[in-house]
Amino acid sequence: MAIKKWEKLSEEVLSTNPYSEYRMAKYRIPSGKVIDYYYVHSAGASMVVAVNREGKIAMVNQYRAVIDKESLEFPAGKRQQGKDDRETALAELAEETQFAAKEIEQIGTIEVSPGLVDLLGYIFIAHDLYPSETEADETEEFEVFWYSPEEIEAMIANGKIANAWTLASWMLSKKRIVEIIAKQK
Repeated sequence: MAIKKWEKLSEEVLSTNPYSEYRMAKYRIPSGKVIDYYYVHSAGASMVVAVNREGKIAMVNQYRAVIDKESLEFPAGKRQQGKDDRETALAELAEETQFAAKEIEQIGTIEVSPGLVDLLGYIFIAHDLYPSETEADETEEFEVFWYSPEEIEAMIANGKIANAWTLASWMLSKKRIVEIIAKQK
């Protein structure tokens, strides 16, 4: 049996900010009932898994106010006005780690949380890194760490890395990261 689609009847923007909108859409669901459905609309975001010449991967630890705790993640951020997904990935890498990349490739796209937000997350791998003097956004404070693939695997297993987007990015990038590290030796 095929799952039936909902019919969108209308949509209204309730609130807006530089990165997203809070929307309410009216849908007719398969039973015929009309419901209000609230969600966040976003222009997209990019995450970058960056590996240095020593075979270590950049991770940033930062405070996440919404969950009121620190989170260990790959560098990431919302698409900025006038930038595409690749440019966003490079900008976030530079802002969060103070490194730029000569090589960057997109390896996947994920639906970050489709029940709450229409955000698509674009995942990149970066290598051939070099120092950058880009400053972080004033609302962000980071601790930058460099880990081997084995250390990342251990932190996933023990729950130290719990960010869903980071976990998905690692799953999609791990094989390619190992190939890059092997070529650098």
